[in-house]
Amino acid sequence: MNEDVLEMLKSGRIPYRFTYDTASALYFGLTVLVLVFLYAAAQAVARRFIG
Repeated sequence: MNEDVLEMLKSGRIPYRFTYDTASALYFGLTVLVLVFLYAAAQAVARRFIG
């Protein structure tokens, strides 16, 4: 990171390109959680029927 960004972070002024939309971040987190849950469920089903 360059000095300008570090200074902005220290002073609390963060430019718009370093901020993100809260709703999209929330949906992204939920999507990741759902994918992890589906993966774990698929692993459990595969272990039950194959193993």
